[in-house]
Amino acid sequence: MATSGWSALPADVDAAVTTDAPRRVLDTRVGLSSSVGRLQPGRVLRLHVDDVSQRVGTAVMLNLTSDQAEAPGFVSAWPCDEDPTDTSILNVFPGRAIPNAVALAYGSAGLCFSSTTPVHLIADLTSVTTSGDFMATAPARRFDSRDGRRFSAGEERRFRIGGRGDIPAGAAAAAFNVTVVDPAADGFVLVEPCDGDSAASTMNFRRGEIVPHFTFSALADGDVCVTSLVDTDLVIDVFGWMGADSEIELISPNRALDTRTGFGGTRGALRDGEVAAVQVAGRAGTKRGATNAVLNIVGVDAAALGFVNAWPCDEPEPNSSVLNLWPGAVRANQIVVALSDSGEVCLSAMLVDASRVHVVVDVVGYTGGVGDPVPPEEPPSVDPPPPTNPPPTDPPVNPPSSSRFETLPAGSALPSGAECAARVRPAAEVRPENAAQNQTRGVIPAGGTEWLDFQDNWASFDRVDGDFVGTTDEILQWAACKWGIDEDVVRAQIVTESWWKMSANGDGGDSFGLGQVRVPYHGNRPGAGDNGAFQNDNAIRSSAYNVDYTYAVWRGCFEQQYNWLGDTRGDLWGCAGSWFSGQFRDPAGLEYIGVVQGHVNDRTWETPSFING
Repeated sequence: MATSGWSALPADVDAAVTTDAPRRVLDTRVGLSSSVGRLQPGRVLRLHVDDVSQRVGTAVMLNLTSDQAEAPGFVSAWPCDEDPTDTSILNVFPGRAIPNAVALAYGSAGLCFSSTTPVHLIADLTSVTTSGDFMATAPARRFDSRDGRRFSAGEERRFRIGGRGDIPAGAAAAAFNVTVVDPAADGFVLVEPCDGDSAASTMNFRRGEIVPHFTFSALADGDVCVTSLVDTDLVIDVFGWMGADSEIELISPNRALDTRTGFGGTRGALRDGEVAAVQVAGRAGTKRGATNAVLNIVGVDAAALGFVNAWPCDEPEPNSSVLNLWPGAVRANQIVVALSDSGEVCLSAMLVDASRVHVVVDVVGYTGGVGDPVPPEEPPSVDPPPPTNPPPTDPPVNPPSSSRFETLPAGSALPSGAECAARVRPAAEVRPENAAQNQTRGVIPAGGTEWLDFQDNWASFDRVDGDFVGTTDEILQWAACKWGIDEDVVRAQIVTESWWKMSANGDGGDSFGLGQVRVPYHGNRPGAGDNGAFQNDNAIRSSAYNVDYTYAVWRGCFEQQYNWLGDTRGDLWGCAGSWFSGQFRDPAGLEYIGVVQGHVNDRTWETPSFING
């Protein structure tokens, strides 16, 4: 059993599950492992995770999240060395960031994704199996009640899984994607072996929603049973199976935490940033010393937008999420996660407006341990959530993606500074030392903005004015909006340049402020009058002017206005690197790009060391 790191395993190592803290491996919003931009209908996104062992029986488990969908639709996923599938793994909606787990066979061709609507995809790698303990199969539909009769409230149905399609008759467990379609009321669905007696839930939903949920379940004589609390349509797809000799022990869902009742040691909804430690090993039907767990995590009645994260308590909190939230949501997702040496998993909730959310955790399976499984405790009962009226079928008001600033393609019409000022979202100040510069607007140089040239190219610079005041993050949002660049790329690049400090002064005293605008290149140019970007000390005295100029240079590269750089049009990262090196994708620029991407992946600007530093 290996539980540290994602490096490829030696050929003589046999491990059921390799786990670590979840790691982001795909983000189309910033170009991580892909080009920047939404996955478009009719296109296929190929994902390679280079440090995953490519052996017979290798499968990867991902937490896949959709964001900023242009219309309702769904995402499909399959191993690229197999035929494409139109089986859905994730149903998507505008204005909602929706997660779901997926387990897929992994070979040299990587993983493929397609979508019926333009959508951003984010994937976090949660675990890898390398010894055939989980055998991923081509996704296959096993049931769709829309072709016949809906589930009735309280009804249990039995489905034969073993011996059908690619699932052998002797399979002990299987992996399913279960999708609820248009439930008549708020409720939940339970998926379990037909001899089980779980009092937990597998997936939760609100009336009228379409909710996908990936789950593992043991089989009883090849069968699985599905029960719905309310009238609903259900779609069931099968993604793989496990044999009786698998080291992954799947059980009927057993509750390990419920903050509504205090069961599991934490009572009361989690506050924004609060961490709850949950003992898993030796509880909830697992063995003492268990090393990994398959957990179902539910967020209940979130009061605001946000997400939940999960990781082994003896490791740093990762830059990932297992569950996205929006107001009033009751949402579940499944994760395979390593446990700490003491058998704990840690959970945190990140929510806007210092809000709270209740969290429920059920154990679905585990690996490792000694002795017999510890019988589960009987948790206190909780009344089901009251029905909502009207059904929340429309996107929530002010969804998280509706005002987020993204990279606009080359040739796009850019919004004005005034338009962007109206769209900036309030953000707290993490750099009080910037107060004076943040409240100082820029001044257009005498003679006009044509003097703001960059190596005799000033086509983009007629918009530079620094006409905005706010907190440091609000100023970065404004610049991201005005110049059409992803706001998180801006945040990460300014972390790299100045740690968000206007007092930063680098390059032997030549570079100033948030974006480290450098005098030899952006001032004192022949014919530029009094000091170009530094006339009136603009790039020193005004935070907004400093980043306004910085991203005017970036947009000039992105629009291929600097002919000496070559073919730069539409290259977000190449142009970010050019700001540092003055060249296009040279070794120094590529190294710089890697640093900025690291800050994007880690969301450094949200970490305590950054905020306090």
